[in-house]
Amino acid sequence: MQAFLAHGEACERVEAEALQLALNPVKTSTGEDEEDEDWDAPLRVFAKMLDTLDQLEAEALELETSIVKLTTSLEPPLSDSGVSKDMMHDKTAELNADTESGAQAQILGVFKACIPVLRARIANLAMAQELVDGARENTSISLRMESLGLLD
Repeated sequence: MQAFLAHGEACERVEAEALQLALNPVKTSTGEDEEDEDWDAPLRVFAKMLDTLDQLEAEALELETSIVKLTTSLEPPLSDSGVSKDMMHDKTAELNADTESGAQAQILGVFKACIPVLRARIANLAMAQELVDGARENTSISLRMESLGLLD
């Protein structure tokens, strides 16, 4: 659960940074002596951000896989009728929350609730990647136009 929370905080921070980067891209030139400048420095900033977003997405997928494995291992086996024991005794589990099966059902519910949150994070990270990639492409075009002398 700590990994889930830490990942959420990292996603919030990096997504905000990605948005800032896309809205305020790095300047493509800083002065008259452009031959001495590191012309691809702005592109490296975008590449670094894309790497960070990729890493967060991979971590989210790992967390999702771990939580799915955990929840499926904690679910009670299906009875002969194909209905789980928890489903047959939902009311009993709610009334007896202090019992072991009630506590297990509550914990299971908490972990299952994390799965849609992780899927939303993955979608947000993918959108941030597209945004940063588009800004990188625009910056690359600007650099190329500057090198051809088409921009002031």
